[in-house]
Amino acid sequence: MNIKQGLKKVGDMIVNMMQSTAPKDSGRLKNSIHVSNIIDNDKETTLTISMEGYGASQDAGVKGTDNTKGVANPKSFFKMGTFSKKYKMIGGNLPYPVRISILRNGLAPQPFINPSIEKVMNGKGVEILAAAGADSIVVTAKEALKDVKIKA
Repeated sequence: MNIKQGLKKVGDMIVNMMQSTAPKDSGRLKNSIHVSNIIDNDKETTLTISMEGYGASQDAGVKGTDNTKGVANPKSFFKMGTFSKKYKMIGGNLPYPVRISILRNGLAPQPFINPSIEKVMNGKGVEILAAAGADSIVVTAKEALKDVKIKA
């Protein structure tokens, strides 16, 4: 197995773990989690896992307009979001009272990104990548709040 194949295998394991632990109100977030890109060239071998943009808000939490303290997820790659008084209420098909409540009270963190990566990497992930020839592993998150990149 080469590094690209090992990274794909580990990426699929992380995707499966994230899908099983992601908040599942409608299933939209769970179904959006996927390996979106693998780059393999002389400079680097990277894998990108993507999801709906609001996944980061679910993972990190969001402060509401009335609840400005909030409790952040210390293991999240992302900063806790904040609804401001100027912020438009979230859309979607949630009932109006639920959307108002989210705007005012925020969202408590529901950690699923980093715990999924840790579980896979502390399990077979590192072993698979080492066997494939990786000498270092770096995990980063884009500011776009929807991609997690793993470099081997």
